[in-house]
Amino acid sequence: MYRTPAGDLYPSVTNVLSILPKPELEAWKASVGPEVAAKSSERSTRYGTLAHARMEDYVDGADPDKFVFDNPRQLITFESLRTAVDGHVDNVVGQEIFLFSNTLRMAGACDLVADWDGVPAVIDYKTSGRHVYPEEVEHYFIQLGSYCAMLYELYGLVRKLLVIVMAVNEEETPHIMVQPVSGQLAARMLEVRGMYKEKYGI
Repeated sequence: MYRTPAGDLYPSVTNVLSILPKPELEAWKASVGPEVAAKSSERSTRYGTLAHARMEDYVDGADPDKFVFDNPRQLITFESLRTAVDGHVDNVVGQEIFLFSNTLRMAGACDLVADWDGVPAVIDYKTSGRHVYPEEVEHYFIQLGSYCAMLYELYGLVRKLLVIVMAVNEEETPHIMVQPVSGQLAARMLEVRGMYKEKYGI
């Protein structure tokens, strides 16, 4: 739960989205077994946490040659995300911005608000131990759509694109997924929020 400046307690966007079924993920877990799946998830989370921190430093202007990584995988993850930023990002508005909405009654932190190929966007870094299917990323775009709504509610800031930059396995090239902000996405966001409230009462 997040506490807003007014003292309200709101669930995180990611907690709300956890209510959605993920059959492809469950099928993958069943195919590799629970032990392998748990290790892969833990490893991706660990590498992703460090990569997020280094990406924030890098976008702030830190010298990447001075970054220290514990193993080659962490460096590859960082370099993969960096490739996308170098090639597409400009006009940075902010990073790791705490956001909330009194309308949606949710909160969260946005990785990066900037222009993507010249278009105002919300950008999120993801890491994965495997390639994902397109139908698996709906919750990612709902997450970013929620951040767009919060940015507008709090600051009047309009974003037009939602961008997922995903570092996969040990690949140097990131998997980039882009989707425009849409009314259909907003409707789905409200639907999922209603499902969460119905189940948990908050």
